[in-house]
Formats: sequence, structure tokens, C-alpha cells
Amino acid sequence: MTGLPMKGIAQLPNDTREAENKSIGLRLTASVVIPCGRRARDVVKIAKQLTTSNTKCLPLEIIVVVDGMNRKDNSDIDDLRQLQLVQVVFTESTVGAAAARNMGIQIAGGDVVLFLDDDCEPTENWLHSHLIKYTCDEIVGVAGPVVFTNSLATDRKNPLDDCCLLYAFDSPNHYEELFWAPTANLSVRNCVAKRCLFSTEFPKDGGGEDVFFGFNVREFGKIATSRDAVVYHPYWTRKFDIARRFCRWGRADAILTALCLNHENLHEYIVPREITPITWFFLSSFFSSNLFFITGNPWIFLVPFMGLFCWVICELLFWHPGRNPVNTVVEIVAVIFFDTASTLIRFKPRFFSVMFKRVLFFPDQLVWLWTASSRVQSSTLIGYCIGLLLSIVLGYRK
Repeated sequence: MTGLPMKGIAQLPNDTREAENKSIGLRLTASVVIPCGRRARDVVKIAKQLTTSNTKCLPLEIIVVVDGMNRKDNSDIDDLRQLQLVQVVFTESTVGAAAARNMGIQIAGGDVVLFLDDDCEPTENWLHSHLIKYTCDEIVGVAGPVVFTNSLATDRKNPLDDCCLLYAFDSPNHYEELFWAPTANLSVRNCVAKRCLFSTEFPKDGGGEDVFFGFNVREFGKIATSRDAVVYHPYWTRKFDIARRFCRWGRADAILTALCLNHENLHEYIVPREITPITWFFLSSFFSSNLFFITGNPWIFLVPFMGLFCWVICELLFWHPGRNPVNTVVEIVAVIFFDTASTLIRFKPRFFSVMFKRVLFFPDQLVWLWTASSRVQSSTLIGYCIGLLLSIVLGYRK
């Protein structure tokens, strides 16, 4: 191919071709699905924003699935019913976000189904930015970035900034195509969404179901990204809820791996799981207990703690030299919560076979898994050596 125009074929200018491709997506109709737990007042604001006249395009419908909320004497629900284009659906009991989205998918009539969380705030042209990406039949989904807003003072950063467990929310800013995306900002063609649906085997409060849904969607085509389709999401402020969230994501990681192993077309996404610090800690504690009964040296219990201690120190001083130490410590704590829950659930018979395996979300999307693996193993190995030497010196000194 020389790149010269071919005879008999009209060559459109790039700007014209791009405009025509975008117009293909704008011909599609859109249904917005929002599962609502206890934030009906926030959903009212979202619905009003999506139906204002200053947006470039309006949705065909906004389906609000009210999950487990007391529907009697709820003024916010009444306000939702009064809004134009809004359809309110109630679940019979608390079914969880995944099942609530499935209800919305089943009744959605638009060509494209867009998903939002009830605590997210879409930007003005969010819907338009999604639809213009559907330029061909090969694109079956579109993901946009989720920007976390800081509830602290404007001159301070949130401790969760740059946490590795939140990378997926920002991945649309860095990649043209993804294997999955958080459902806080995702759209899928209606015909594909109805064939995939969300798995209800994951925790009801959310975690893992969006990854598995993305994998299934990818069987029908590509998930493109739109950097302009931004939604704002508030940081989680309650510390106990944050810890529970990371533990829930860890449990979902084990469920996700087990489901993918049993999935006909998803084996290619399975790769050896990195050895996490908490797994090292459990294993080394087990061997230290056995060595204690053999040698009678109580200082042998220094080994697992020194491994964990050296990993934390290396993360603070060497692996992230120019990073805010507070952010690093918060990330370490988050990873420990995540990996503790993920490791403990893997001792169940169903998940034991995938103890040291993990899903690879995208070849480059989460490269930190591999770099973190080498860091964890090298730093904890150094800690074990130091702990072993100290236990020998302290245990056998005269």
C-alpha cells in the first residue's frame, strides 16, 4: 500500500470522516440505568442534570431501580416519579447492585444502556461523549474516567490519591481499549447487555461483577474509551466502610478467578498470581511455629514480622522515593485488607485450587501487579534473612 488515493473511491477528508463516524453514534437512543440504594435525593439531581435542555442530547429514558428502600412516604421517590423521562422500578427485597442493574437492562428500550452509580455526578455532555464513540458495530461498549472528588480542604490531597486499587477508575485516560471498566461510568449496546447481564455470585454491595461483566462483553467486540465522558465520584470518608470495601474487593477477586477458570472463553485471562505480603506473612508464620517446636527458640517468630516490616520500609524509602509517605502507608494498608480477605476466602474448597492465581485485566492496564510482585518478594526476602539472623543471635547468645 502506497497511501495514494485509489481510483473510483471518493476519499473523504479526515475531519469529514470523523464527523460522519460520530454522527453514527448520535443516531442511537440511550437508556440510563441507575441502581438506587439510599441515595434517592442524589439520584433526583442526576436525573435533572441528564434531562436539562443545555445538554447536546437527551436519553430515551432514565431507569431508576430502587433496591431495598422503604418506598412509603419517601418524598425523594415521589420527586423522581414526577421527572420527565424517568421510570422508577422497585425490587421486592434487597437484591444488590448487580441484580438491580439486570432489572434495568431487561426493561431498557434504548440502543445503548448506560450505567451510573447513585452517588456519581456526570458532566454536562457525558451522554453525548459516550454515544459518539459508537462509530462501528465492532465497538460494543464505552468506558469513561471516574474522577474522585476530594471532600477535604482544597489545599490538601486525599490519602487515597494514587492508590493502586483505584487505578481502574482512571484507566480510560490512558488506554484506547479496555477489557473491563467500573460500572460507575460504562455503556454497552443493549443487545449485548441483555445477553451478558451481571453475575449475582459476587457480594451484593459490589465488587468483581463489573470485571466479569466486562470480560463477557468483550466476547462480542471492543470496549472503547472516551476521555470526555467524565463522572465525578466522592471519596469514601468513613474509615470502617473503606476497610470493608477493600476486603469485599479481595473476596470478589477470589470469586472472579474461580468463575473465569470455569468460563469457556476466559481461560486466556488467567495468569499466575503474585505472592502478596499477607500470604508471605501467613506462610512464614506457619513455618516459624514449626521451627519453634523444633528448636524451642521463641525469637524465631521475628521472621514473619521482619518480612512485613522490611516490605513497608522498602515501599516508603526505595520503591516510592518521591511520593507522599501518607499515601504510601494508606496504599499498604488497603492492599493488606484486600489481600487478607482474598487469601482467607481462598482456603475454602471452591477457591483453594486458585490460591496462587489471579485475573490479568489487560496486558498493560494493571502492570503494577507485576512490579509490585517483584518488590514484595525481594523486600520480604530481605526481611526474612534479617529476622532469621536476629533470631539466631538472640536465641543462642550466652
